[in-house]
Amino acid sequence: MAPLLEVENFSVDYIIPNQRVNAVRNVSFALNQGEVLGIVGESGSGKTTVAHAMLGLVPPPGRVVSGSIRFDGKELTSLSAKTWQSMRGRDMAMVFQGSEQALTPTARIGQFFLQTFRCHGLDGSRATFRKRALELLELVRISRSEKVLDSYPFELSGGMCQRVMIALGLALEPKLLIADEPSSGLDVVAQIEIVDLINDLRKEKEISLMVISHDLGFVARLATRIAVMYKGEIVEDRGLNELLCSPRHEYSRKLFSASQGLVYHKLKSDFPDDPSPSYLELNNVSKKYRATGGFFGNFFDSQGAIIEAVIDASLSFKEGEGLGIVGPSGAGKTTLARMISGTLLPTSGDIRLMGQKLDPGDLKKYRNLQMISQYPAEVLDPRLRVGKIIGEPLEHFNVGSSRERNERVETLLAQVGLPVEYKGRYPHQLSGGEQQRVCIARALALRPKLLVCDEPVSSLDLIFQIQILELLAGLQEEYGLTLIMISHDLRVVRSLCERLLVMDNGRIVEQGLTCDIFENPCTSQAHALINAMSQLQLNAREEFH
Repeated sequence: MAPLLEVENFSVDYIIPNQRVNAVRNVSFALNQGEVLGIVGESGSGKTTVAHAMLGLVPPPGRVVSGSIRFDGKELTSLSAKTWQSMRGRDMAMVFQGSEQALTPTARIGQFFLQTFRCHGLDGSRATFRKRALELLELVRISRSEKVLDSYPFELSGGMCQRVMIALGLALEPKLLIADEPSSGLDVVAQIEIVDLINDLRKEKEISLMVISHDLGFVARLATRIAVMYKGEIVEDRGLNELLCSPRHEYSRKLFSASQGLVYHKLKSDFPDDPSPSYLELNNVSKKYRATGGFFGNFFDSQGAIIEAVIDASLSFKEGEGLGIVGPSGAGKTTLARMISGTLLPTSGDIRLMGQKLDPGDLKKYRNLQMISQYPAEVLDPRLRVGKIIGEPLEHFNVGSSRERNERVETLLAQVGLPVEYKGRYPHQLSGGEQQRVCIARALALRPKLLVCDEPVSSLDLIFQIQILELLAGLQEEYGLTLIMISHDLRVVRSLCERLLVMDNGRIVEQGLTCDIFENPCTSQAHALINAMSQLQLNAREEFH
C-alpha cells in the first residue's frame, strides 16, 4: 500500500535583503495510514516550515524551490490557492503552535467552528452546526461545553484553548492531523492530559498523526517513529526505541543526553539561613477583574462576574536567591509575575523592593527589574529589527556610546545562541524559539538585579534550555542576580531556584525550600505536578508502545 504522505527532496528558502536562507534542504520522508511520526529539533531547524509547506502556508518571503509533496496520491506543490483551501481541514488539518494566540481574541469559540463549517460549504443551519461543535468539544473532554462555546479565548486557560484547537482540527474528520508544539506553555499535568487525549482520538478516528515538538519526552509518548531535524535537514529518521537506544548523528546524541535531565546547581538552600533582610516582599497582594459578556457574563449577572486571579499572595525572599512559581494553567502565576514587574496594578496589597513600595509610575526603579514574557509577540515590535529591539533599553537609559551599545547587542546575541547577522532580521523572520531568545537578550541588556521569567525556555529545545539556564545560573553567581522563575517544567525551577511556591486557583497553596517540596510535597497540587513530571521523563529503555 502506498504511503498516505510522501515528501521527496523538498527545499524551502527565505529571501531576505542581501541574503538567501535555506530553511529546509532536501527533506524526504513518508507517513503511512494510521502511523504517528514525531519531528524534533532545535528552534529554527525547519520543523514548522515543513508542516506549513504541506498545507500551502509558507509565508513570504518564503519560497518552495524544489521537491515534491504527495498526499493520498495527489501532488500538492502545483495546486492552486483555491484547491489548497478546500483541502485544509478536510484532508489535512493542523493544530497551530500557541493556541491562545492562534485564536482571534475578539471572536467567541462558537464562531471558529461556524467559520470552519461554512468555509468548506457544509449544508446545515446554525443550530445544526452548534450541535456538531458541542459534540466536538465533548469529544476533547471539555465540560460545560455550552458555556465554553459562548466564551472568548482569553476567558479560557491555556489547556482549554489547546483542546479547542484540537477539536477544530478534527471538525472535518481529516486523514492527517499535524500538531505543532501542542504542549508548549502547558503545565505538566495538562501535558499528560493532552498526550492521552491525542492518543485516544487517533485510535478512535483512525487518523495519521504528525507531532512537531522540541520536547522529546512528549513526542516519545506519542510517536512510533521520530525524524530529527538539524539546520534544515532530516539527519535521522528511525523507529522510536531504535533511535533512543543508538542515536547516530551528533545532534541526536546531544538532544537525547539533554533529555535525560537538567543539571542541578548548588543552591543556597544547602547552607544555613541568611539573616539579611528580604529583597522582595509581597503583602496580601490580590488582583480582581470584572468580566462582562462571554462565558462569565452569561453565567453570572449582567454586571459581570468578579474574577479573583490572585488572592492574598504573601511572600518574601533574599537578594541573589531564586524563587520558582509553579501550578496548573490559570492558577494566577503570570498575573502575579506581571504585578511584580509593574505591568499590572494589584487591586489590594503592596509590593516592596528593598523595603520601598514599588510604584509603576517610577520607571527608574524598574531599570533593575526586568521581565521575560511567555509570549514574544507582547515584546517584539514587528516594525523593528532584532538589533534595535535588543538595544532599545540601552538607548532609553542612555547607556554607553553607540559603538558600546552595538557591542553589547552582539554579546547578548552570542549569549543566547543567535548569530550576529540576526541583528538585521525582523521578528517575523525568526522561529518561535528564536523570538524567545531575542526576548531573553533584551531583558538582560541592562544587567538587571531582579529578573522575572515567565516560561522563558518553554519554546526552546532541551539543548538550548540548558544553555540559557546555565547563562542565568552564571549571572546569579557573578552578579548576585535575583530570579523569579515561572515554569510548567519542574526540572527548570529545580535547577535554579532555592525556594518553590505552588499556586492553584489564585492562591499560594504551598511554599518552602525546593528540595523539601520535591522530597515531601504537602499538598495534592504539588504531588500531582511532581508525579506528572516523572511521567514525562525520557527513558531510552522504556517501551512506549
